[in-house]
Amino acid sequence: MKFTQSHHTIKDVIENFETLMSHMQKLINNSGQNKLIKNTKLGEMHNQLVNIKNLTDDQAAALALTISNYNQVNRIFDGSLDIHYKEHEILDLITGQHTLEGPNDKSSDRLFELGMAIRFARGSMGTFTINLETECDIIINDELAIECKNLQSAKKVKSRVKYASDQLERRFDEGLATYGFIAVDVSALIDRNKFKQFASSVFECFEKTYTVMASAGSFAPTIRENGILFSIESDKNFQKIITSYLAHQAEFALHSNLGDFRLEHLPQNCWGVIIQSAVPMIISNNENLVPIPIRTTSYFLNPAFPEQLENQMRVFLGQLSTGF
Repeated sequence: MKFTQSHHTIKDVIENFETLMSHMQKLINNSGQNKLIKNTKLGEMHNQLVNIKNLTDDQAAALALTISNYNQVNRIFDGSLDIHYKEHEILDLITGQHTLEGPNDKSSDRLFELGMAIRFARGSMGTFTINLETECDIIINDELAIECKNLQSAKKVKSRVKYASDQLERRFDEGLATYGFIAVDVSALIDRNKFKQFASSVFECFEKTYTVMASAGSFAPTIRENGILFSIESDKNFQKIITSYLAHQAEFALHSNLGDFRLEHLPQNCWGVIIQSAVPMIISNNENLVPIPIRTTSYFLNPAFPEQLENQMRVFLGQLSTGF
């Protein structure tokens, strides 16, 4: 089966990852280490990426998601965003062992924090000043604190969210910020099989209709030229259905594991909880396969959030990167 990736060619993805490896090598050199980046887990990931055709479909999809998560870190080096960071903390990204299921160690926590910082910076069109150098995970414009929790265990959801709430109160008391959010990544809590079954069912429905439309009608020439896979992947209705279902599963993963802890009991200055999820998906036919990293961001606003700012905040949070 031929591996393809419609929105970003494999060549582009590899080049972006090699750019990241170059940035990380500079940080290693700055730290005084003699280590070569190719001898870290990023080197292993690079080898798998250039030989991705040798992987199974599920492995290719999982690798595409991990590479996509890492490639976004290039944003902190390109000068387009005002993000201040400690170089030795960025090097956390190369620690631990690489697995196709994605990192589950200090590197995954750091990757989540960086990704969230980049999302806020991009959502502000580069106007926010993002500080990653304090005790708090993220400080924005010296006013807004974000405590990030990468949730790996359903049993620990309640305790970790409660701990993040307590952390925010300390940040307020210390004068680091006036307001705050808790950000959680629930990707590890998503039922991947259930999501895969849903996505496959939706894809089959779209494939049937696109097969008909490719045979005759106004859009037939365009569909035949682009191919059915690319046409479905680019279909906004398809994207909305898939991401909406994943966002629903992410919210369920959080709320169903909070026990007797109620989000409405968050500190008044904690404006709410941002819920992130990212899972791999595959669409394929007899000739081609497209691995697609899917990301969603949803949120819960504290009832104490200022009503006059609610619409403005909802619009901003809606701009955080979600989709294919």
